[in-house]
Amino acid sequence: MAITANTEAARDRFHKKTAEQIAALVLGDDYARHRDIDQAKRCYAMAGVPVTPEQYLTWAEQAEQLGWEGSAHTLYQMARDAGDTTVAARAQGELRRLCVQGGDLFRLENEFHNPTSEEFRTIAAHHLSKRVAFTDSDERFRILERIATLLRDRKLLWATFRLAMREGHWIAFETMAGRLTRVPTRRERLTLARVMIRQGWSNDNRRRVITYLKTHRLRELYGEALIDSCTFLGWNQIRKWAKWLHYSLTEQDLIRIRDEYRAKHYHTFPILAELARRFPKRWRSEYHTELRDARARALKNGDAHGAEYVARAAHRPLTLEECRQLLSHHLPTHSGSPERESREIAERLVREAAERLAKQLGTTHATQHRLVIAHAG
Repeated sequence: MAITANTEAARDRFHKKTAEQIAALVLGDDYARHRDIDQAKRCYAMAGVPVTPEQYLTWAEQAEQLGWEGSAHTLYQMARDAGDTTVAARAQGELRRLCVQGGDLFRLENEFHNPTSEEFRTIAAHHLSKRVAFTDSDERFRILERIATLLRDRKLLWATFRLAMREGHWIAFETMAGRLTRVPTRRERLTLARVMIRQGWSNDNRRRVITYLKTHRLRELYGEALIDSCTFLGWNQIRKWAKWLHYSLTEQDLIRIRDEYRAKHYHTFPILAELARRFPKRWRSEYHTELRDARARALKNGDAHGAEYVARAAHRPLTLEECRQLLSHHLPTHSGSPERESREIAERLVREAAERLAKQLGTTHATQHRLVIAHAG
């Protein structure tokens, strides 16, 4: 519907049209060129020019060339519903081809009640080779399972089973194994589990992987799974999972977790504490060095929370002088500033340190109170 103002066709289109209708036609053509179909239809309706079924077909072909399969499908449906027998048949054929080409089995079955075995096999081949982009892997495997069931194709079941194993999709893996009436081998389960571990750690995936490993007693991967998730879970959760798995982290496991924490700039002394407890000859010295360095960094940066954490880990309370050093980083400060929480922690630490000092000196409560105020100054 592109406009060429000096041609007979253009004059015919504009004949007996008002200025507003001509403007709507021009605007509709512009929208059509930019594939804004809804706006184009609105403008053509304002100009009193209905969109022809042939135009829907043209737009559908253009949308398909651009990779807009959803839009193409809708436009083919419009052409089918608006056209005569010839156009409707052509649009119907294009719709069917689009469903098969896009691997959309369920839409094909809903709109066409007689898919052929060749169409089923084409869709299955598209999904096995991943030539169609499906963001929902669950639907991909549901399609493959349905086709294999309809065609009673054992080879397709095997191919789907192997794809599920390579993709780390344990539900499809177990489902296909059931369809094949066989128990997966340990090697197959290990392959599946390794892929699951590499897929990243959301809350659901974390529980799924750990549970799958324990259910099938894949002890070879306990350490790998815990290490891979250590920065996501946190040390306390790692210890809980290890206890639930009845798995004792090896020295090499702990070293790798420490390296992961170090790369993320997390505190490493909880892991070093475990190493020092279990392998004292090799790790006690490094553990104490790390604690000392972490304490010094926290004091230097005025990190009251970090300093308190390190002090508890080392079982060495902060001295009054160290607490005053922390507090000095936050004075003066305004209420509601980002440092307010750290300042309040520092003030509490000063009071606690002063109370400990007062007890050591054997002072009375009144003297202790004056001492706290004096030192918190």
